[in-house]
Amino acid sequence: MQHVKIYREELERLTPESKVNELHWKAENVHSEVANLDIVPLNKLWIYLHLFIALLGMVVVVFATIS
Repeated sequence: MQHVKIYREELERLTPESKVNELHWKAENVHSEVANLDIVPLNKLWIYLHLFIALLGMVVVVFATIS
């Protein structure tokens, strides 16, 4: 992220009419609005998926040993 910040600042310095920093902050605002709409964060979704698969595996093992 620091590399991108330095590149963005240098681009802004070389070509001020490009408004690189203004576009960056505009994109950040849009991203934060969209990110707040998530019901479950993606990392938690992956954790729940793995826990579900592990639980399903345990159920299969229990039924296999009972049968």
